[in-house]
Amino acid sequence: MKTFLTEYFTDLEVRNEPDSCLPWDFYSSSLFEMDQEPCWDFLLLEQHQELEENPPVKTEQDSDKDCLVFEFSSEPLLPCFHVQVSLTQGFCNWFLLTDVLKRLKMSARIFRARYPHLEVVSLSRAELRRQVSVSQVSSAVASPFRGINKEEKDQEEDEEEGLVDLVRCVPELQRLLGSSIHILQEDDDEDEEEKDKTLTNTGKPRSR
Repeated sequence: MKTFLTEYFTDLEVRNEPDSCLPWDFYSSSLFEMDQEPCWDFLLLEQHQELEENPPVKTEQDSDKDCLVFEFSSEPLLPCFHVQVSLTQGFCNWFLLTDVLKRLKMSARIFRARYPHLEVVSLSRAELRRQVSVSQVSSAVASPFRGINKEEKDQEEDEEEGLVDLVRCVPELQRLLGSSIHILQEDDDEDEEEKDKTLTNTGKPRSR
């Protein structure tokens, strides 16, 4: 999987001349072809914001390193929306508070009392619709209120100027929702390769 993603992103970002690898053919990748430089790490936005405030000294070797985030859950993942809720805060991932409350089976009052440190904000429905419509690749998943019946849709249109509550997507909340987060870093793969070489050279099994 890592090789697949690495080669795929390399194709999108244009390969260097000395690169001897053959390009991959992706017939549907035109959906992601934009004038802007590709960005694949928005799920790590909070981490990258901290790095921007305290930028580490990068070496030529570190410039090629990256990491992948995987989220696993036995339940269907809740819709997550990458929007900007204020001018002083950048784009972040947010859940609809109603979806979270339904999954946790608790009221908004109990949720706020039990988890006061989790960020909850209000955003107008019209603004949420506007931002989500331009941030989603497929129009089929663009609406944060998809799946509602006609009566509820008419009611939503009447309340278009109303507010909707959002709760910020953070690892703690994802774990509360039943998900496990795994970060695959290039250093981990290098350590595994070194262990494999050691096992090959010594013939001794690795400890669990």
